[in-house]
Amino acid sequence: MFSRRAGPVPGPPGPALRREQRNKRVWILALLLALVPAAAYADGLSYTYVETGWVNVDPDVGDSGTGPSIGVSWGLGETLHVIGGYSDVDFDPVTMTSWNVGAGFHRSFTDSLDFVGEASYIEAEVDVPLFGTVSEDGYAVCAAVRAMLTNAFELKGEVEYSDLGTDGETSFGATGLWNVNQRFAVGAGYEVADEADAVFVGFRIKFGQ
Repeated sequence: MFSRRAGPVPGPPGPALRREQRNKRVWILALLLALVPAAAYADGLSYTYVETGWVNVDPDVGDSGTGPSIGVSWGLGETLHVIGGYSDVDFDPVTMTSWNVGAGFHRSFTDSLDFVGEASYIEAEVDVPLFGTVSEDGYAVCAAVRAMLTNAFELKGEVEYSDLGTDGETSFGATGLWNVNQRFAVGAGYEVADEADAVFVGFRIKFGQ
């Protein structure tokens, strides 16, 4: 939620500062999309992996930003997993970093079709030159379906709701993953929300089923 702030934003109120304050919410909501690679790539219906990628976030306000993202998932038994992720997106001159940690539940309908539900705690930090740093925290919940369309290709569709203390944001995404072998996969995805879109590419290393 927008309940914690890393100190006041310095500087006298002026047109530039008011513009930055107005844009803050859009930047942070856009940053949530950068966390998508932390939980979006399927893993051959496995839930234990490490992945990294490059994300491009295009908010409705301001220029687009790019940066790296890394995510982890670890399966716990037959139906549970824990997740975490970190991203660092540069909007030049605004820089945004975020991390998330959470847990998920997955249920198999068939050998090639899973339903996935996840909930995460999120922290996001926006660094605006001359105006300081703003830190916010909140949560996200996600529902997804993963389907192995062939022995090597998986398609995932998801809907996510996130809340950082102001109006919540709903996003929709799709990710395709090509399993090169049993341990390595490459993927790409697209996510759209009310105030930002994101495109991401990356790879994942799988450690087990």
